[in-house]
Amino acid sequence: MEKAELECRRVEEDKLQMILDMHHHEFRSKVFDTFREEIFHQQYAYTRKMERDLTMKRWSRLAEIGYWNETLTANSDEGRMRYDALVECMAALDHSLEVKTGVHYGLFGASVSRLGSDEQAKKYVPLIESCEMIGCFGLTELGHGSNVRGSNVRGIETTATFDAVQNGFILNTPRESAQKYWIGAAADTARWCAVFAHLITRGKSHGVHAFLVRIRDDISLVESDRSKHNLFKYSGGPVARGITIADVGDKVGLQGVDNGRLWFNHVFVPRENLLSRFGRVDENGTYFSELKSSSERFARQLGALTGGRVSIATGALINSKIGLMTAIRYAYSRRAFGPPGSIEVQLMFYQSHQLGLLPYLAKTYVMCFAQNRLKRLWWKCATQGVTKEVHVLSSGFKSLFSWHMRDCLQQCRELCGGQGYKSENRIAPIKNDRDVMMTFEGANPVLLQQVARALLDSMVSENAGRTKNSSSTSLSALGVVTDLQSLEADTKLLQEQKSIVSKEIDLNVWIENALRVRVGALLNRLSSDLSGEMKTAGQGFNAWNQCLDLAAHTARAYIDLVLYVWFMDDLRSFNTLHTSTLDALQMCATLFGLDVIESSATFLRLGCISASQADQVSTLRIQYASKLAPYSLSLTNAFGIPNHLLGPIANDWLSHYSREQLSKL
Repeated sequence: MEKAELECRRVEEDKLQMILDMHHHEFRSKVFDTFREEIFHQQYAYTRKMERDLTMKRWSRLAEIGYWNETLTANSDEGRMRYDALVECMAALDHSLEVKTGVHYGLFGASVSRLGSDEQAKKYVPLIESCEMIGCFGLTELGHGSNVRGSNVRGIETTATFDAVQNGFILNTPRESAQKYWIGAAADTARWCAVFAHLITRGKSHGVHAFLVRIRDDISLVESDRSKHNLFKYSGGPVARGITIADVGDKVGLQGVDNGRLWFNHVFVPRENLLSRFGRVDENGTYFSELKSSSERFARQLGALTGGRVSIATGALINSKIGLMTAIRYAYSRRAFGPPGSIEVQLMFYQSHQLGLLPYLAKTYVMCFAQNRLKRLWWKCATQGVTKEVHVLSSGFKSLFSWHMRDCLQQCRELCGGQGYKSENRIAPIKNDRDVMMTFEGANPVLLQQVARALLDSMVSENAGRTKNSSSTSLSALGVVTDLQSLEADTKLLQEQKSIVSKEIDLNVWIENALRVRVGALLNRLSSDLSGEMKTAGQGFNAWNQCLDLAAHTARAYIDLVLYVWFMDDLRSFNTLHTSTLDALQMCATLFGLDVIESSATFLRLGCISASQADQVSTLRIQYASKLAPYSLSLTNAFGIPNHLLGPIANDWLSHYSREQLSKL
């Protein structure tokens, strides 16, 4: 009798989980244990009000335990890292909870601590951490989402005009497109808002600044009987004078977050409520700032968004892990069809399943390792300021990782069949909740444009010898060449290796060279096309608009190269891991690289590789997916998502769906 069965090989799951989580391992376990409490059990088919109430109750419970204590007030690496660990745990449970608390602590709190003076931070941050001062983040407007920087004729339109008589600012929404829109926690919850508006004194705008604005009045504790949960004492209340608040309405997901709309009708804001670390106004209306340009001031003002993008990238990977753990576990336990006269075989035995899931598994591992590096760079920014490297990487990672999550979850949903469509198996609801990640904190296409612009600037500077970038992600450090002569030489050398499966060829070195040559070719083409468009279009805006697709390909190619180079560097440093674990990770690296080449036409279109090499890549991709398959179950176990946060098909689904269980429902 012919038998087809997939072998299961193990990696060092505990060691890998420690590497992936990176820090606060015991704390994470404690938080995950808290999620066993009934209030944190998964709920579906809730109304919008029920979802919002549940989110607040969950937040209240975590605050009651004290998980946020000294995460903001300590202003320490330990506090920041513990905060990140808590956010990552919440990301595996409930996106609404993650977002709503993130708005309060990560956006509103960070705005006050980073943009406020030392005195303002000392006064307000303890109240924010204790939730006695619940706030929201008022940046985006109905007419301006990604383009918030602007000037008097574009960008956000809300104004804050200094009034010397009242010794304060008059905050105003001049037109409907200026209403603050998508403001998380504004519809029902927040009493305060960090409002971004054009600061105007003596008829002159000094650019966009942040103001601490009261949007709701307090409710006395005697009158407040809405809930026994302490957090409810400090939320909601009568809308402050001159302010109009409305709900944005139903959304595809994130029903637990009360996104709102805000209008300001000549609202008075005391002068001391201007968050004044980077700009201040005296009682005579004179403006002071050590930063001379409004663009530099605005860049500092939006530092909190960089942290948001880092967090989004991490959350995307956590939810990719949930999808992969669910789909791969199910693929090992669910059987269908098989050889004549034999038992049915596991779904993971099929090539279609392996190619459907394992490139995403490989990519998730590569991205997780890179994300840990980015997190370490981001933590340094707390004392050193946001660097250009962190801005570029966070923009690129946020874009590619969120798109990866979207595609990964869709594939996991489909390959779980009908079970993937059930809410209790989590994949479909996560897809809905997380779909917003492609557009909030910066729409992905816009962020990739920023990456491409930064690469063009670096290329010009490095080629001219004006700058020496010492970062590991600079073009020179990555070995990228953009001058035509060197690029043609590298391309010729790459294509001369006709058989990339021969013993004389190191496949991973060939992959890295192919990724490197593609970045150089795309950058060279982008620079050339942009120069040509400048001659015909007559202005930079129109010329850049004609190159946006090429710019996106260039940014993607650069991030792919960074991911691959960093992962290979990390593998060389993990000398304490067992050979079998390193072999599995090396397969992830190889499969990732092969999948990138297979999925992008730019390698062939720009002549980076030959048609024969492309054909070999396709064959090798199938082979490496097959090689990785026996390790896939153990590799997903190393993700460390606890069973109680996974759906039935990731556990004992036969028992869960048995007739005996009907009496327990």
